[in-house]
Amino acid sequence: MRKKIIRKFVEELKTDVKNYSHNLLDEKFMQRAIEIVDKNLSNFEFSAEDFAEQIGMSRSNLHVKLKVLTNQSTTEFIRIVRLKKAIELLSTYNYNISEVSFMVGFNSISYFNRCFKQQFGITPSEFLNNGLKNKIEPVS
Repeated sequence: MRKKIIRKFVEELKTDVKNYSHNLLDEKFMQRAIEIVDKNLSNFEFSAEDFAEQIGMSRSNLHVKLKVLTNQSTTEFIRIVRLKKAIELLSTYNYNISEVSFMVGFNSISYFNRCFKQQFGITPSEFLNNGLKNKIEPVS
């Protein structure tokens, strides 16, 4: 069951917290974690240390908790939440790629493109050109 939850976190395009936990405490933790990342979305200097401080845990305990729940490090977790938000923003077709990359906390468009392609298997421009016609298959 835990492996299914972990796979859902990495593969699903939305960050619906109910899909990533199997008990109320984990659900509340994930909800809080995603809220913190969302609140700091455009801050490209937001780090694992900042995250740990805001959630009220040591950096190592936060890392362990996220690793158990999502199989991601703290930095990977932040990046995945940012990329999922980027998908939401790009899906509106109201913003260009550079605007979205800065809105979700990437200070380099090339790094954003690389992370996006690594996570979803296509580039942001391919996503914009093809829309949701060709469903994105996240790369695990």
